Amino acid sequence: MNSKNKKRFLLIGCGSIGGDKSYSVDNSKTNQVTHIHAIVECGFCCGIVDPDVDRVKPIAEKWGVSENLVFKNLLAAKKTNPDIIVIATPQHTQYDILIDCIKYFGIHKTYILEKPCLNSLEEFSKMQTLRIIHGLSIYINYQRQHIKEYKKEFIDDKIGKVISAECVYTRGALRDGSHALAFFCDLFGRPESIKTSYKSFSDWGSEDLTRNIIFTFQDDSPEVIFRAMDGRIADIFEIDLIGEKGRLQYIDHGSVIRYTKHKDEMQFGTGYKSVGWKADELINVKLDLSHIYNDVVKGINQPDLALYRYAWVFLKKSVQD
Repeated sequence: MNSKNKKRFLLIGCGSIGGDKSYSVDNSKTNQVTHIHAIVECGFCCGIVDPDVDRVKPIAEKWGVSENLVFKNLLAAKKTNPDIIVIATPQHTQYDILIDCIKYFGIHKTYILEKPCLNSLEEFSKMQTLRIIHGLSIYINYQRQHIKEYKKEFIDDKIGKVISAECVYTRGALRDGSHALAFFCDLFGRPESIKTSYKSFSDWGSEDLTRNIIFTFQDDSPEVIFRAMDGRIADIFEIDLIGEKGRLQYIDHGSVIRYTKHKDEMQFGTGYKSVGWKADELINVKLDLSHIYNDVVKGINQPDLALYRYAWVFLKKSVQD
């Protein structure tokens, strides 16, 4: 497929998640969790907007984007005529930039945002209103929600009804905890209440604490435990689900899934089942942004902003108490 037939992406912000990082010591293009990687894989990059043009030009060259398509501001990029606009700037700036983009490019474009408006629930409500009244098409970069192995259908098939659920995380309830909560909201629906521990870690700043949290969800869903780890010592993001038929452990930041069936208990007597320790299957997951980008190109699986906004009320409470 040539560039004329591909969706045109405009990337706003080319910092760490935008395109200025690599997970390999040789700075290769493989195994990258960046927007520019997903754009090049799933579409055509019609422009990059970043105030530090000189820093960004070598990054653009690495990904085959002409330096003539690197712009200092939105006004200069107006001529690019994008289909999809990616806002990968610091989260406190994203709502204002979204409004500017609507002014320059129109409300009927598709937008991808990085964890927007977590610092301001009022802004999140305004963004939700834009969708309801004007049909704003918007995706949020919780890439796990677009991966088959994280979807409810896959989980139900593997382990049946979930009985026990927890997450171990670092780097802030708003930052990394929001990824986990988005996953559990898609699995269990709306959270109903939370309990938090007094002790917390400030491994992502004093305004975004990492602490133990217990979420209660609606109906007969299990309580979900968020266990805090100090990211200044070691980073971790793992999800552990135990169901009626087995166990799913999302390890190595969720790039590997350890699947274990319940076993007949042999050591302490027959007639009992035991949560097995030996993996029946290890499932490798490609944990990059191409999953969400493929859904964006197809126009499917937009997030439930009303559900997320409701959940973020609890997240904000967890870092303020």
